[in-house]
Amino acid sequence: GGGLPNSSNSSGKNVTPPWTATSLEDGRATWSYELAEDAEDVTLQVVNSVGTVVWEGPAPDKSSGIHSFTWDGQLKGGDKLEV
Repeated sequence: GGGLPNSSNSSGKNVTPPWTATSLEDGRATWSYELAEDAEDVTLQVVNSVGTVVWEGPAPDKSSGIHSFTWDGQLKGGDKLEV
């Protein structure tokens, strides 16, 4: 399985998710991430088991606190991850 990387870009600051590995269930995977303070720009990445970024995009919530992110298996190239 893949996961969010150990850090993401948040206006020059690092964001560390509480855990990094998960698996797709019913075509979706969900992670939590925490921001220490509000941020203007937060990019999340999903990486596979060998560290290749398979998806990246804006975080759904950029305010301080713990938030959830659900990935639908859509890959950077437009394909859907097959499980």
